[in-house]
Amino acid sequence: MKIVVTLCFVSVGLFFQTELDAQNWSQVSKVIANDRAQEDLFGFYVSLDGNRAVIGAPQEDEDANGGNFLSMAGAAYVFSKDTNGHWLQTQKLVASDRDAFSFFGEAVAMNGNQLLIGSPREQKDANGNNPITTAGAVYVFER
Repeated sequence: MKIVVTLCFVSVGLFFQTELDAQNWSQVSKVIANDRAQEDLFGFYVSLDGNRAVIGAPQEDEDANGGNFLSMAGAAYVFSKDTNGHWLQTQKLVASDRDAFSFFGEAVAMNGNQLLIGSPREQKDANGNNPITTAGAVYVFER
């Protein structure tokens, strides 16, 4: 019983230390998409790797060029931090076979020169065939 009580006190002590450390954060920037629009859900999913970030917007409706409207097809935005600490949008990514309601960008992960973007409601297989409702897909990008 004493061991359990001691562990509880250690856990509580770590919690309070973490709480005090968290109070040292201050906002230095706010990042938005260049083509932001109502209900895109930009920022719902984020991945950071050094001075680069990928930010999902699973309900984005327009392609990388700002046209070809498809409801909730989704997009992901790549940002890079410049030498002054400003985050700049460098690219907007969409699925090569984008479809309405695919929610591309609902999961994002960046590691080195690889980027994975989830599209949980994508219906087609890797060859663009054999549709299955909400089967999902992950798109792999390399820099």
